[in-house]
Amino acid sequence: MDVALLRQSLRRLFAHPVALAVIVGGVCGVSALALLEAIKIFNVLLLGLIASYTPPGPGGEGGPAVATFGSRFFLVPAVTLIGGLVAGLLVYRFAPEAEGVGTDQAIKAFHEKDAIIRPRVPLVKLLASALTIGSGGTSGREGPIAQIGAGTGSAIASYLKLDRKTRQILLASGLGAGIASIFKAPLAGAIIGAEIFYTRDFEVEALIPGFVASVVGYSIVGFATGWQPIFSTNVSPTEFRNPLSLPLFSVLGLVCALLALFLFRVYYPTINLFRLWRAPLYVKTAIGGLMTGLLALAFPSVLGVGYGWVQIAINQQYAIFSPMSILLGVFAEMFALSFTLGSGGSGGIFGPSVVIGGLLGASVGYLFFQLFPGIVPSPSDFAVVGMMAFFAADGKAPLSTIVLVAEMTGGYGLLAPSMFAVTPAFLLSGKRSVFPSQLPSRRDSPAHAEEYGLARTAAEASA
Repeated sequence: MDVALLRQSLRRLFAHPVALAVIVGGVCGVSALALLEAIKIFNVLLLGLIASYTPPGPGGEGGPAVATFGSRFFLVPAVTLIGGLVAGLLVYRFAPEAEGVGTDQAIKAFHEKDAIIRPRVPLVKLLASALTIGSGGTSGREGPIAQIGAGTGSAIASYLKLDRKTRQILLASGLGAGIASIFKAPLAGAIIGAEIFYTRDFEVEALIPGFVASVVGYSIVGFATGWQPIFSTNVSPTEFRNPLSLPLFSVLGLVCALLALFLFRVYYPTINLFRLWRAPLYVKTAIGGLMTGLLALAFPSVLGVGYGWVQIAINQQYAIFSPMSILLGVFAEMFALSFTLGSGGSGGIFGPSVVIGGLLGASVGYLFFQLFPGIVPSPSDFAVVGMMAFFAADGKAPLSTIVLVAEMTGGYGLLAPSMFAVTPAFLLSGKRSVFPSQLPSRRDSPAHAEEYGLARTAAEASA
């Protein structure tokens, strides 16, 4: 069949972005499963067989409840070095756009590259990120799947020769669907797909297609792996337990804002140092991996995604993960993600932000539990809310993070506390974000230059 005729037929069949969103969501769901499986394989081959280390898993994913350390754990730095080296080689050779934080690369493509992402980028991103995370690099799987989903939407629109506006919508929908799939959070994923491009605005046109794509991706992953949230908690699904604790959650939000400011002072200088070093990308990522591995010898919670260690903190298993170790783990995670991602390692910063926020919330919750046991019945609530409040502070996505609380815990019991924590975290953390490609509003985006240019011209003519 003639290719041009095929494209024309497909364009007529899928005349609206909502229809195309079904395909985007389906690809995102399958890609999320592939990424999860690839991470598991590399984790077993690299950390497991070479360094005899098995990380704990979060309760909703059925992993081991505790970490297993073998006699070859001292080889972890060699494993993280190898993972960084090979992942860096893949990116350097085949797709330089897959370097670093996947979500930020997708944001950059939306604003500066007419929402065009080369079709090879999603595949390279999947392999490089799976290698980085599977070998123990401190990175999140949400960032890679966000870029994979965004690349899927962009590739479909480019193949069908659709207009730039539709390509932007599909890129945003794919980004949200990827996060919805990997986090099993369809509503939050769709909102992130509209919210993440700006610090003070929304890409409103992407919301409805994002809903469709996110539900399709989530359904595929849920059907294959189960419908339970990633973390298991004792949070009530329907009721908020004690209004007297609300000021304490506000304090947690303030602490998250302060720690986000500290992260900016660690993360960005690390990026700048690696950029000043005139060495090939794969050399930088190998050194970044080595530094992460050396830190992991003292703080194994930094290895890989780290969700299992957050689950241990949520479960208050202090014999395994002491309150002081949890607190120190917050700072270790900040430096480790800076080494891994700041060197150009392929992955995402959303996951490490969740780990930092969860461990920080568990530490603050433990302190408040000791001081006010009648008001704070469980430090676990603070761990869950801390995950969201910290990402609201460093990622500047307050609305989607509040919704994510409900989807992560399977209910609405912590919505009110999360709003009290997210508000100060977002407002007091300044304008900076871990996504440097974010812009303040649509008016500031080159993607909307023509739209707002025409609007200004019309206003001037009427005046």
